[in-house]
Amino acid sequence: MKFVLGCILAAVVCFAWGFLSWGVLGWHMNGIHSFRDEADVAKVIKANVTHGHGYYVLPNMDQPSSVATPAEKKAYLEDQAESRNAGPFVYAIAPANANGT
Repeated sequence: MKFVLGCILAAVVCFAWGFLSWGVLGWHMNGIHSFRDEADVAKVIKANVTHGHGYYVLPNMDQPSSVATPAEKKAYLEDQAESRNAGPFVYAIAPANANGT
């Protein structure tokens, strides 16, 4: 019984803190911004969707090909590190019809 009461109390406290921090204090809104020209950004993203709907990230964080030579793998990983350090970072969710598919 104490365990169940503790779980319920913990859930109420977590809900209350989530409501206060997101709804009342607005701490999480400090990092949300819009693009200067949203239509142009959307057009570029839609034009570059390669595999239909899904998650797309920039810079690409794939692993090098398993058939690549050690020198090619090293160059690939160095390019990734450079892209990561230079930015920008984009996380996009493309709908099923983003590229006309």
